[in-house]
Amino acid sequence: RIRITSMALTQVINDGLAHSGLPTGTVLQVVKSAVRTAASATSSTSMAEISSDYRVTVTPKASDSIMVIDFTYGVHMAGGCRLGVQCKVGTNSDFSTGQNAVHAVSHDEAQRNDGSDTFGFRSVMRSYYDAYSTTDTLYFRHDFNRPLGSGLVRVNDNSGPAFVTVTEIQQ
Repeated sequence: RIRITSMALTQVINDGLAHSGLPTGTVLQVVKSAVRTAASATSSTSMAEISSDYRVTVTPKASDSIMVIDFTYGVHMAGGCRLGVQCKVGTNSDFSTGQNAVHAVSHDEAQRNDGSDTFGFRSVMRSYYDAYSTTDTLYFRHDFNRPLGSGLVRVNDNSGPAFVTVTEIQQ
């Protein structure tokens, strides 16, 4: 009878077992940002970082895995406004180079308020996935804007905790 501790198993996976030998769908790692409860507001039409609290750094364990990026947050917005939210990934920690939006599509309408009254959502989850074909460290952040309307849009205005989770999954 052989007894393997969880620490020993982790060491075998990290050092000896090829990730390609693991079944498809195996979670290789989960990394979470800080949990933030304070609001961030914008009236800018240009994308800008919501808060550095939502940054996540991941060094992929396998070059053929996918990353599932989940952003859980609340929304508060004035009537006639739209809120844009996008996840960006960079290849350096200051996001000065190698930065791209996850999925090259418009992210200018995550939420829309067509009415004249202000409203809020207590909880929203925006989910993305992507494959990066690398084991180089990746840096994730979330940006927002107000592409339409004249009031403020806020992420996390008295709506509870907000955070980002990045899950690496074996393919």
